[in-house]
Amino acid sequence: MTNSNIVVTPYTNYVYCIVLQIISIHPQRLYKMQNLIALLLLFALQVFLVLNKGQLLGNEPNALILFFSSLAFGGVYLHARKDRHPVPVGTTTVTQPAKIAGALAGILSVMALCFGFMTVFHMYPETGKYSDVIPQLEALYNRFVAGDDPYVPVVFDTYSAYPVYMPMHWLPIGITRWLGMDDRLLGWLLFIPVLAIAGYHLIKSEKRLILQIAGIFIIVSPMWLYLKFASLEMAISFETIIAAYYLLLATGLKTRSFPLITLGLILSLLSRYTLIFWIPLLGYLLLLNQPLKLSIRIWGIVAMSIIILYVLPFIVKNPTALQHGLAYHQEAVVNDWKGYGEPPVSWSMLKGLNFAHFIKRKLTGSMAHRVYIARIIQAIALLITLAIGILYYHLERRRYNYYDYALGFLYLFLMVFFSFSPLTYQYYLLVPLTLAGFMTADVITDHI
Repeated sequence: MTNSNIVVTPYTNYVYCIVLQIISIHPQRLYKMQNLIALLLLFALQVFLVLNKGQLLGNEPNALILFFSSLAFGGVYLHARKDRHPVPVGTTTVTQPAKIAGALAGILSVMALCFGFMTVFHMYPETGKYSDVIPQLEALYNRFVAGDDPYVPVVFDTYSAYPVYMPMHWLPIGITRWLGMDDRLLGWLLFIPVLAIAGYHLIKSEKRLILQIAGIFIIVSPMWLYLKFASLEMAISFETIIAAYYLLLATGLKTRSFPLITLGLILSLLSRYTLIFWIPLLGYLLLLNQPLKLSIRIWGIVAMSIIILYVLPFIVKNPTALQHGLAYHQEAVVNDWKGYGEPPVSWSMLKGLNFAHFIKRKLTGSMAHRVYIARIIQAIALLITLAIGILYYHLERRRYNYYDYALGFLYLFLMVFFSFSPLTYQYYLLVPLTLAGFMTADVITDHI
């Protein structure tokens, strides 16, 4: 008998296929998938805590649970990668059609977000009413195209902002200008080729291909949820660009592709220097596991790119640009700690994303002094993370593929950085959450 109330559509057929493939997994295999189950739960918890903004648990408890859940996520990922050394290049039995299906799934997962982006941009057509981020980035590009020095103050109605944004954060605006599109679609455009590459390489077996493809869609799930529950954050920022760069770097690590790793390093460093404390760990891993010539080649290309794309065209012509930019950013942080309005409120601290509220409450002295101490605490936390990364790898070197190890600690460094940062906006966390989605998809396709 059939139930006439059930409407069969292509979508329900797709869901049925996924359910059937899950049911077909042997119970013993499900037990071995405990790392994957833990990753999925911790990933979902982190996304919830970031988007909930402390409304359920309160500001400081939310930040504390978010931090420890991120440490747990990184730890579970590294545990799942232990004793799983990569298959030698060229020995994979996955057919090209299966891998192409993964690439198409990556493209489709990004294309499906287009309507969401357009809806959000229609809701917030004038970003300058809410934030000066995009107006600054567009001013930098417009000045560069006009042949002017980009790194001079951007004048607004009631204040002037000294731009601190790195070149690869705003130079790619030329792509959307050439295509005649909204500049804010730039990150979405960059995600298309990156997810195609990631999807292609994440397919590791022809068995349960639908489940592996579903895993690829997890990578963009934080972005979809941001569009749904933090739409303003997506409308006023270019964080999707940064997320695309870091995802490219992560894909390079997973594919053991030194060209992708090098390109990912260049784009990430020239857009935001968040990973600067992770660089020594990667350098250490390369020195231990690769010929010295390769390390020299990678870091030489990265250094030359920074010189050619940033130092020569901008810093040589305006030697104080970086100094003024950092000073302005420091002033912005201090003002945020002082608060805005009457009574003064530090809005960035009220979303349960970092420990700034707790540190501010526990410290004494001027706000400038408290911010200075907070930065020292952040640096100490990052140095401890670096020391743990080097020491633990030294002890467990034989049990890890160093590419996976580097990826796991890249995520951990980002979460430590933002957890102890004196100023963490909600949109900043799109980057580590996207990495977490990629890492979860990697384990899904490895365990299915």
